[in-house]
Amino acid sequence: MYGCASTPLFYPASYIFNIPSAAYVTLLCGNLFIAVTTSYSVFVLERFPNDPYLSALAGALDVFFLIFPPYCLGKGCVELTYRYVMKMVYQSMGIHIQGQWIINVLGNLFLPTK
Repeated sequence: MYGCASTPLFYPASYIFNIPSAAYVTLLCGNLFIAVTTSYSVFVLERFPNDPYLSALAGALDVFFLIFPPYCLGKGCVELTYRYVMKMVYQSMGIHIQGQWIINVLGNLFLPTK
C-alpha cells in the first residue's frame, strides 16, 4: 500500500530535476524526514495521557497526519511492535491475549476507518 500511495509523487517531481535519480533521492529523504518527524511527534505526545491538552493535540495530529503515506507506514509499524511487545509481556505473566495480526485489532491501521 505504501508504494502505491507514494509512487505517484515521484513521477511529477522528476521533471523538476535534471537528473531523475536526484529527484528520487531527494523525495526519498523528504519522505524519511516526514515519517520520522510526524511519527515521533505523535508518539511523544501520546506518552502524556494525563494532560488533556496534549492528548487532544496528539489525537488531532494523528488524524491530520494520515494524509502522509510515510506517517501511515510508521504508525503501523509502531503499533505492530507495541502490540507484539505487550503480548510477550502478558504471556510471560501467564495472560493470553489476541494476536496482533487479527483484523479486529489492526483493521483501523490497514483500512481508513477514522
